[in-house]
Amino acid sequence: MSHFTRLRVKIADAQCLVSALATLGLEAEILHEPMFVRSYVGDNTAQKVNVILRREKMGGNCSDIGWMVQDGEAECHADEYHNSRIHALGGLQTFFKKVAQEYSVEVIKKQARASGQIATRVNDPKTGKVRVLVGC
Repeated sequence: MSHFTRLRVKIADAQCLVSALATLGLEAEILHEPMFVRSYVGDNTAQKVNVILRREKMGGNCSDIGWMVQDGEAECHADEYHNSRIHALGGLQTFFKKVAQEYSVEVIKKQARASGQIATRVNDPKTGKVRVLVGC
């Protein structure tokens, strides 16, 4: 049986979320009309979302992963048990940490572009930490 986890996070920009997920190798899409998250067998759940990772694009035995982004925050709906992609990224907590990290990088890059600056990502392979350098 599926067990969906609900998590509220400070995500205000759906496009930065989609870009962050792409950095993790996940193809998400922004929906014009919210839709229900689907379980690993394709049944609709009670949760509606407007940013979605469709189960068909993740391969294996997966459910959808979705976010309802509104009013400066997002509520994520994910089923760790029935999602091989979440397991491959280290489990649900690690997945959320990676998404938050990549989202932060995307927001910084977007803000830098808006002010005419360049943002450069620097990864530390020893610690896994990411730094973003901003300059002209």
